[in-house]
Amino acid sequence: MGLKIWTPEELKKEREEYSPQKDKLSFKYLAKKILERQEYGKDAIIIVIGERRVGKSNWMLKLIKAYIEARKEQDKNFKWSWNDNFAMTTSMALEKYENLPEKSFLVCDEAVDVADKSSAITRYQRQLKKLMAKIGQKRLLSIFIIPEVWWLTTSIMNMGTILVAIAHRFQFYWSYAFYYAKIGNLFVKDKFMLDYIEKLFKEKKTLLRRETIFKEREVKVGNKTIIERYPAGLFRDLRRIPTFVAMHRFGRADKLFEARYIKNVKLKQMKNIEEEYDFVPRIKYTQLLWKYNTLLYNLRVKLGLSYKQLENLHIDKDGNLLAGVSKIQTTLKRLDMQFSSKLADINEIDEEEDEEVEE
Repeated sequence: MGLKIWTPEELKKEREEYSPQKDKLSFKYLAKKILERQEYGKDAIIIVIGERRVGKSNWMLKLIKAYIEARKEQDKNFKWSWNDNFAMTTSMALEKYENLPEKSFLVCDEAVDVADKSSAITRYQRQLKKLMAKIGQKRLLSIFIIPEVWWLTTSIMNMGTILVAIAHRFQFYWSYAFYYAKIGNLFVKDKFMLDYIEKLFKEKKTLLRRETIFKEREVKVGNKTIIERYPAGLFRDLRRIPTFVAMHRFGRADKLFEARYIKNVKLKQMKNIEEEYDFVPRIKYTQLLWKYNTLLYNLRVKLGLSYKQLENLHIDKDGNLLAGVSKIQTTLKRLDMQFSSKLADINEIDEEEDEEVEE
């Protein structure tokens, strides 16, 4: 079989079909490119990062839906399920990987707002690297939504195919995704060159303020024109990273598909994640912290316990000291300032009410 000679008409058709400008980096276009990689015998590992509530899971759902549709066009017998293809944790993902067929997909969305332990992070990183190393054997599309950007080590990053940074969400209308590809230079340690932007920040401290530079523009939504406010400074910095490829904005995922994802994956994940990693959801963590601070303050101020007595109360069942005298003193000083300021505000309100009564 010789080399195929493309006619001008075929080249034009190919450009139109796969042009990012035409599709505006649509999820259908991305799904096609992933299928091409799988046909060549390669995997596709996508790492998704971003702040809370910017649309990371939304982006994943849109791509997965487009991939499933494209995969079914390719193979009518292609099967998937919420239970088999969506993992709640990396350890579960390792188990699910063993049962997945070739040219399938695996999603691990652990971007839950949590308070965590360093040991849990280390275990997460170790399991993630182990999983990423295996994925290539089955030519899987794998999407990992990382809870915190600083969890990403260089070795984890270098195993990825594409890095997607979800940078901003404009109300309930749409979000913005920035795409980064690895460079093939053997002598570059950070293949996505994310340290480049850090160096810029260190060299010019004014760059740190760019994230707060917002601009406004008029955007048409249906029959009405709305004013969109977006972080132009942050967008500019994200484009300056040398491995930047493209950016696009995307809307909400299919409502029915999203509802099924929440029911079959997200709600179950919230119940299991605490047992798996010793994680505590942020809401629960805040409630427990408030109770602890109140109890500590009352034991010291109202009951008059000494610092040594308080230290003894911070020894767990295994004999580990959770907080020493110096840490307890620092916490109590901070609490004293907080409670004092609140009492001052209450007294001020009482005085104002008394004045009104006298009048």
